[in-house]
Parts: sequence; structure tokens; C-alpha cells
Amino acid sequence: APILLSAAVVPSVEVARPMPLLALFKDAPLGTVGIFLLGSVYATQSGMGAVFGTKIGLSADQISLFVAMLFAGALVLQYPIGWLSDRMDRRKLILGAALLGGCSCGLGWFTGDNLWALMAAAFLAGGVTTPLYALFLAYTNDSLSADDMPAASGGLIFTFGMGAIAGPMVAGWAMQGRGPQAFWLVLGATFAAIVVYAAYRMTRRTVVPVDETESYLNVLPTASPVAIEAAAEWAVDNAEAEREAQEEEQPS
Repeated sequence: APILLSAAVVPSVEVARPMPLLALFKDAPLGTVGIFLLGSVYATQSGMGAVFGTKIGLSADQISLFVAMLFAGALVLQYPIGWLSDRMDRRKLILGAALLGGCSCGLGWFTGDNLWALMAAAFLAGGVTTPLYALFLAYTNDSLSADDMPAASGGLIFTFGMGAIAGPMVAGWAMQGRGPQAFWLVLGATFAAIVVYAAYRMTRRTVVPVDETESYLNVLPTASPVAIEAAAEWAVDNAEAEREAQEEEQPS
């Protein structure tokens, strides 16, 4: 009650302006389409990986190891991919990471039930999936103003979720019709679609100079829009502080 009776000015509340999905697609088509396809990949790996292991006769321990490899790869590969992201054309890195994911699916397809080849395939396929999510976010932010980023984050998460719904359904249908190895077929085809679309977009838009890009943010696909926005604001503030420190160190 005393607060309500005070003469203090009411704090202003900034409301993020909305951004329809069509507008998001027009501003960042690669980010929008890519993150939809990546949602399919992520959910297929997470939801159908154990089903695949069961279908090919792996033991419970082996299935646990297989699923663990999907996430262990992301833990390791996020660092080199993040380092490269701030130093090169992100479209090329997206293309290269998706190509690596597709090749790893080919390895899993051709090696059948060879345990260690399966572990290597899972390590690489899972290893590029989570970093690709952060790459798509960073690349999308390169095309947007700071005011549009919060709404765009929500739109991308929605798009990712739509892909996550479709992925396991398609994989389950394919595995039922063509056997458990269709798990790799669906993943490989989705990675290939990312490669093709990234290559196409490279012919439609000029590259953003590296010094004008947003910082790579290592966020998980399960992160909320609020968490992504907070991470983006931290990255911007940190980048500005680093630039100011570098300017102060330079001799006048």
C-alpha cells in the first residue's frame, strides 16, 4: 500500500514487438527453414534412438551408450564449431556441419549393427545437432535488428517445435516400412536438405562481414525465448566491453 501511495514514477515496461512467421521467413529464410529441419533431426535422435537400438538387438547397456554418444558429441564439438562461427561465413559452417551429420548417418547406415561404428556415427550426428541450433540462432540474429530478436527467438522455437513433432512421426513410419535402418535414412535425408538449402541461400544473399555478426551463443534446443534473449543481451554487452578494452589498449 505505501508503494501505491508514493509519488514515484511507474517503471516503464518494454514490450517486444510481434514478428509473424512469414516476416521471420522473409528476413531469415535459412534460419527459419534450417531450424525446422533441425527440430526434426533433434527429436528423431532423442525420441527414436532407443527404439532403433532395440530394433537392431542392442542390449540395455548398449542402447544407453548409443544415446549417450548422441549428446557426448555435442559436448565436444560445440567448442570448435563455436570458435569457427565467429571467424567465418556461418552459412559455410552450417553447410559443413550438416554435411558431416549426413556423412555420419551414411556411416551408420552402411555399417549395420557394428557397435563401435554405430557409436562413432551417433557421436558425429549428435555432435553437430546442438551446435547447429546455436548456429541458426546466431545467423538469424545477424539479419535482424535488436528490437526484432526477442520475437524472432519465440518464432524460431515454435518452428523448431513443429519440426520436432514431424521428425519422430516420419522416422517411425519409415522404420515400420523399411526396417530399423531407416532411422539413419531419415536423419541423413534431413541433414541433406539442410545442406542443399544452405548452398542455395549462399547464392541468394551476400555474406555478412565477420565483424558485423552477432556472437555465437551456445544454447540448447530446450532453452526458452527468455533464456535466449538474456544470453543474446549478455553477448552484446560482452562484445562491446571487449571492443572498448581493445581500443583502450591501442596506443594513441
